Amino acid sequence: MTTQQAVSAVQGTLGLMQGCLLCEGLLPEEIDAPTTVALAKVIYRYIDANLAENITPASLALTFRMSRTHIYRIFAPHGGVANYLWDRRLQRSFQLLSQQRYSHKNIGSIAFECGFNSESHFSRAFRAKFHSTPSQTRADAVNAQLHHHGKATTPTGYAAGLPNWVRRL
Repeated sequence: MTTQQAVSAVQGTLGLMQGCLLCEGLLPEEIDAPTTVALAKVIYRYIDANLAENITPASLALTFRMSRTHIYRIFAPHGGVANYLWDRRLQRSFQLLSQQRYSHKNIGSIAFECGFNSESHFSRAFRAKFHSTPSQTRADAVNAQLHHHGKATTPTGYAAGLPNWVRRL
């Protein structure tokens, strides 16, 4: 069974169980915590695999065959669906910009790959979250890589700037 098939099987099984229990009146309004946690993990993985797509509460409800109200409940601890998506997109872009294997991609391509529709909007959001521009983050990562391999001569760069970045958080 592939990962996609497993996701579909889990979605279908959980939906079937929920439907049967609701019809029998055996499921309270609030679904039990273990089921909700398991379902949330499946949804989070789905979002991470599809960040470039236009994901909305309605599309998640349709994909996972549940009410939008339940989707909102799952994402309430994260400040809502939009906030969760925003954070995951920014985190992914940070990861891609920090990895040498993506250094051939321009920043705009990474922004679009992570689900942003505007490079300038992405840059503003990135700077607000990480207190660094995307290009500076990439440069810091390159400097850290060079420093790690003994090629850098300056004490600045990603390795030197990381503690300051963490303190600012």
